[in-house]
Amino acid sequence: MTLSKFSSRWDASGQIPNRAVADGFITRFGAIDDTEGGETSRTNITLKYHKKITKDRYITTQAYMSNYDFQLFSNFTFFLNDPINGDQIKQKEQRNLYGMESRLTQNYNLGSVEGKFRLAAGVRYDDINNIALFNTVNRKTLIQGLALGNINETNIFAYTDYTANYKKWQANIGVRRDQIYYLYENSLTTTYEITEKK
Repeated sequence: MTLSKFSSRWDASGQIPNRAVADGFITRFGAIDDTEGGETSRTNITLKYHKKITKDRYITTQAYMSNYDFQLFSNFTFFLNDPINGDQIKQKEQRNLYGMESRLTQNYNLGSVEGKFRLAAGVRYDDINNIALFNTVNRKTLIQGLALGNINETNIFAYTDYTANYKKWQANIGVRRDQIYYLYENSLTTTYEITEKK
């Protein structure tokens, strides 16, 4: 079992006009919008089980869960579109990931050739809530919602491959199949709107 936690916060100057530096309005480390930046965090839990069937054959099963938060404030055009409030945008996402993969591995030794065959299948589900894009001022005031919604995405997959090693040479051949289903719920429409695809 593995547990991990990561978090980060930052302030950034973003992209700045060369003429503002040349004119002495700001230094090369200065900013037009000094509230650009963001924060992010991720918490992970992983469980892994390894079962040896024979000396050369084993099954590995891994399950995981991850919680991910992300918030970014950026300003690419400063006051081009909104001369009063500025053009700062806020991107936000909160995501839970759940997944599992089970893999059968068989090792072969044919003379001086070492081979490995793998057969695996798994699934991953992403539950994304309140994914958003807003116009903001100084990270605080929301001016306009550009996008807001929820996403459910499921990836079901299976693959098999064979790897052969001979002296300094290695050859690998395999095939993989992915089936992805996703659903988006738009929270900014006056009527209930869902986009579904598989």
